[in-house]
Amino acid sequence: MRIQSLLAISRLACLILACAFLILPGELRPAGFYGEQRLYDNLTKQEKEEYNSLQYMMNEYQRKQYLSLPDSNERERWAQRFWLELDPTPMTRRNERRVEYRKRVRQAKKMYPMNKPPGWDRRGEALIRFGEPDSKVHVPANLDYWNERMPGEVWSYFKYDMIVAFEDPFLQNEYTWFMESGGISSRQMEEIRRASSAAAASSGAVQTGIASMALDPHDNLSAASANPYSTDYIASMDAGGHFGPSIYTDVGLDAKIDRVEEQLNNFFVNVDKKKFFHSTDLEENLTLYFDFTSFSAGNGKLRTEVNLEIPADELKFRKKSQEYESKFSLAVSVRDMEMKEVLTVSNDVVLSVDKETRNKPGQLFPAQFILTLDPGYYRFAIEIFDKRTGKRGTYRTSSSLENIGGELSLSDIQFASFIGPADGNQSFVKGNLRVVPHPLHVYRKSSPLKFYFEIYGLETDEKDIAFYSIQYSIHPKEKRRKGPVFVEIESVISSEFNTSGYGIDQPQRLEIATDELWEGAFILKVKVMDRITRTFTERSASFSILD
Repeated sequence: MRIQSLLAISRLACLILACAFLILPGELRPAGFYGEQRLYDNLTKQEKEEYNSLQYMMNEYQRKQYLSLPDSNERERWAQRFWLELDPTPMTRRNERRVEYRKRVRQAKKMYPMNKPPGWDRRGEALIRFGEPDSKVHVPANLDYWNERMPGEVWSYFKYDMIVAFEDPFLQNEYTWFMESGGISSRQMEEIRRASSAAAASSGAVQTGIASMALDPHDNLSAASANPYSTDYIASMDAGGHFGPSIYTDVGLDAKIDRVEEQLNNFFVNVDKKKFFHSTDLEENLTLYFDFTSFSAGNGKLRTEVNLEIPADELKFRKKSQEYESKFSLAVSVRDMEMKEVLTVSNDVVLSVDKETRNKPGQLFPAQFILTLDPGYYRFAIEIFDKRTGKRGTYRTSSSLENIGGELSLSDIQFASFIGPADGNQSFVKGNLRVVPHPLHVYRKSSPLKFYFEIYGLETDEKDIAFYSIQYSIHPKEKRRKGPVFVEIESVISSEFNTSGYGIDQPQRLEIATDELWEGAFILKVKVMDRITRTFTERSASFSILD
C-alpha cells in the first residue's frame, strides 16, 4: 500500500509543474531599498549570515533599521528585541519560535547549500518559512521531441493546503521557483487528483519519490483546448476544499484546474501575509477578552487594571462533588519600548461553579490584574493556560499610558458587567463599590450600559466641596439607512446633570438604558465641567449592542 502511495505521489511532480506557470510570480526576495547593498557590505561575516537568515521575518523598515545601526552591539541588542516580540510563550525563558527558526536555517544550509547569499537555494527558503513538507517528489530532467524540462521538485504541505514547485534551470543543484509555459490535460488533472488523495491519506515521515515521465506526450493538451465534459467520474472536493478519496461525482476540468492553482497560489499568499509558520501556529488558541483601564495612583503613578474575561466554553471542567471545577493560570508580562522587562505577574485559578452556571450560554468569567506603572509606552503580553488540557492562549498588544492628575482630568472609562455596593472580602472593589469589569464591551439591548470612571483635579470651595456637571452622549459608529440613503446620526442618547461631592477627586458610576439603541457599534462620550473654574475635560470609549 505504501509503494502504491509513493507511486501516486510521484505523479504529482511533473503534473503540477505543467500548471505551475499559471500563477508563479517573479522573485520572492524582499524588495531592496536604496543603499541596502552598501550597508550590507559593511556588515561582518557573522552579521551578514544573521541578516540573511532574518530576511524572511523582517519588513523593509526593519531591514533598514537593522542595517543602519552603528555597531555590532546595537545590532545584537536589536535582534534580541526582535525575537522577544515574536516569542509565542513570553512567560517562559525558552523562545520556541527562535529555536525552531534557527534549526530550520541550519537544515537549509546543510541540505540545500548555495555558494552565494543567502547560503541556500529556494528549497532552503521554503524549509525555513514552512518547515519540512509532507511529501517531496523529484522530477528528472526530460528532453525529447515533445518536451524539454529541467530537473525539478514538488513539495506538498497538506496542513497549509499548499504546493511549492521548484526547478534547477542551470543544472547546478541550485533550485529556484518553477516557471514554465505549457498546458495541462484532463488526464494530467486526474493524475494530480489521485496523487493528492493518496498522499493526503498517508501519515508519518516525509514521503519522497521520483516522478515517472511515462506519460503520453500527445496527451499534453492545453487547458483551453481540453474538453471538460470528457472527464470521467473522479473524486470530488469535500466541504473544506480537499479531494476526498471516497466521494465520487462528475467534476469539470475548470474546477480541478482552479483547485491546483489555488494550492500553488497559497504558497505566495502565505509568504506575503504569514512569512513564517511555527509549529505552534496551528495549535488552537484559547479565547480571552481583555482591555486596559488606567486610574491615577498619586505621585505621578498609574493604577493600570488589566481586565480579563474567559468564555466558559474555552475551559475544561470536571465534576467535583456537586460542582464543576476548572484549573487554569493567568499571566501578564509588561515590557518597555526597548523590550526590557518591567514586571511579570501570574495567578493560578481554581474556578468552581454549579451546573447551571457552567451551562449558561455565553457565560464569561471575569479576572483582573492591578499594576502600578509610570506613564509611558508599554508592550503587554497576556496568557491563559488551561492546566487540564494543556492548551493556552497568548495575546500581545501595545498601549500608551498617559499621565493623569495635576489638573482637571478623567480616568479611562471602565465598562462593567456589575456595579454595586462592596460587601465583605470581595474582588473588583473600588472604594465602597464593587465594579466587575467587562472588557468585551458588548451588551444586550435589554441590559443597561454600565460604566465607571474617576474625576481628578476639581476645584473645591471653603467647605472642600466640588461642584461639577456630567454630560454623556452615545453616537453610532456607522451611518444608518434612512430610506434609500445612509445618513449621519449625531447622537442617539444624550443627557446632562449637575452634582457635587467632597474632595478634588470623585469616583463616578453610571447606568444607561439601551432600549433606544440597535445592534451595532457605538461610541460613548463623557464630558465633565468644573462649575467653579468653568473648565472641562472629556473621554470616549467604544462598545457594542446585541439585539
